[in-house]
Amino acid sequence: MSSERAKPLVIDMHNHPLGEMDYVSDLIRTADRLGIDKICLSGLGLDLSSLGGVSPGNSLVLEAMKRYPELIIGFGNIRLGVDGPDKVLELYEQGFKGIKTTRPLKNYDDEE
Repeated sequence: MSSERAKPLVIDMHNHPLGEMDYVSDLIRTADRLGIDKICLSGLGLDLSSLGGVSPGNSLVLEAMKRYPELIIGFGNIRLGVDGPDKVLELYEQGFKGIKTTRPLKNYDDEE
């Protein structure tokens, strides 16, 4: 029996493409350089011009998931109060593994 321990999996749990040119390609190179095994990537689909641009939505994340399936774990963005429950199923069927919510129209604990 080997006494060697398995190498721990290194996961970047929170990453958003901020509309920068070649963001995903740069992200992949950086992950390789730093020894990151998996990246959880989600778009926000919001105007973030004060941070350098608009964060793309689910389509860019889906493209990255397809291009780098061994590395990218996609989190689909939904807007509470805008998207209905069907959106969760749609994202799941596209291969997203998690959900990202941000800036709901009402408080998270609203009865609606």
